[in-house]
This record gives sequence, C-alpha cells and structure tokens, in this order.
Amino acid sequence: MSNFEFTPIEAVELIKKLNFKESFTLPDIYGEEWTMTRANGAGAFGKKFFYHISKHPEEGISRLEGLKINNRAVYRYNPYINK
Repeated sequence: MSNFEFTPIEAVELIKKLNFKESFTLPDIYGEEWTMTRANGAGAFGKKFFYHISKHPEEGISRLEGLKINNRAVYRYNPYINK
C-alpha cells in the first residue's frame, strides 16, 4: 500500500475491522505500511481524517483533545456510539 492510497474512509474501515480497544494514532492503524512523514503528507492526511470523523460522529471515532503521542493526534474508537 502506498501513501497516496491512504484515505480517511479506508482508515475508518481499518479501525472498525481491527476494533481498537485502546487509544491509537494514525500510524497504529497501518502498522508497517505507514511510511508517511510530515514532509510527504502525514499532516495533510491527519487533517483530512480529523475532518472526516468530525463530520461523521456515527462512526464512533473521536480525537482525545490535548493528548499527543510523538506529536501525533490520539484517537479513540467506540463502536457503540450512536447505535
């Protein structure tokens, strides 16, 4: 999988498939396939992902405000939100 294929919708589907029980960052979703850096678009992808989950709270993914790991936003998945 190449960086240019990462999409917010794909990330949401992976989060649901992997059923994250703990908080996570975007690189956690992709594991070894995550090769993005700030220089090649990681920040832009993060903004697109945040915008997507903000517009779709029914997905059950939320950002943990004020918490960062290695300068990355931290998220939580709750599959029972809005169900």
